[in-house]
Amino acid sequence: PVQLFYSKYSEYNHDSSAYTQGLYYAGNGTMLESTGLYGQSTLRKTPLLTGIPTKVKDLPSDRFGEGIAVRNGRVYTLTWKSQEVLVYDEETFELQEVLQNPSPVNEGWGLTHDGTDFILSDGSDQLHILDSKTFEIKRSVTVTVNGNPQNNLNELEYFRGLVYANVWLTAWIVVIDPLSGVVVAAMDVNELYQEVVNRGGSPDVVNGIAFNQNTGRMYVTGKLWGALFELQILNLPTSPSSPPFSPTGTNDNHGSNGSNGSSSLLASAAVEFNRATTASASQPQPQPQPQPQQQQQQPQPQPQPQPAQQQQPAQQQAQQQQPPPPAAAAAA
Repeated sequence: PVQLFYSKYSEYNHDSSAYTQGLYYAGNGTMLESTGLYGQSTLRKTPLLTGIPTKVKDLPSDRFGEGIAVRNGRVYTLTWKSQEVLVYDEETFELQEVLQNPSPVNEGWGLTHDGTDFILSDGSDQLHILDSKTFEIKRSVTVTVNGNPQNNLNELEYFRGLVYANVWLTAWIVVIDPLSGVVVAAMDVNELYQEVVNRGGSPDVVNGIAFNQNTGRMYVTGKLWGALFELQILNLPTSPSSPPFSPTGTNDNHGSNGSNGSSSLLASAAVEFNRATTASASQPQPQPQPQPQQQQQQPQPQPQPQPAQQQQPAQQQAQQQQPPPPAAAAAA
């Protein structure tokens, strides 16, 4: 995969109690966000400039919120293990409909929309392309890195013909051709994670991707992060079916409340990505679970692209959808 580089355009406050699962830029300087954990899952609307939600909808306490996608003024909100998709009005947050996950999808992780179809991840190496009207699977594609299946695909965002996905338990964002499933590019945001960790608190893993469709800039945050970053990708990839991107706006009326500056280019990151090993993946380290009755039975881990020096958060709250971090990584 091509290594993507970025500069940090701006930074915004983010609710450090938000267990971010889905992120979407709604325009006019406003973010839509879904959060997880049983009894704490929400759908919320937040102005970038304040970082304080102006509208919050609590999900039922027995639902674990996951990724979101917006279509025709409705917010489609996945749930983790309930096999339900809660559909809310984008403006009022009133519940409009409850859909069922299409078979054989048992869990909801990430969701996005490409203008025609929904694209759903379930934590495996599959992306499921769903009919917008029926929510039934039209086709599924296996995501691969250098020919090897890539699982733990989490939050999704579609931009300019490509799907951007967080890889759970890593600081990697992979860029996927949705037609072939091939990972064509990848970006390491471990530098942002370390910056948040160094400020204190208990930040968890990177999760949350959104794009400003006008400026082409990306928003990135994580679970329990106190910051949300706006990034300018320096070598923005484009799908062969999409023309080169030309920004049509600047700040999109939301301004900036953070400092600007370039990130280091992490020249060795591409090599680390391709050398990612799985030796420790077979040694999961049990950790306390606040919902033991809901703990997931997992398939055997598969190769993951992990930055060689990434530190895994010592988060003792609910682990989301996979075995806990490998012992070697957890101890790093």
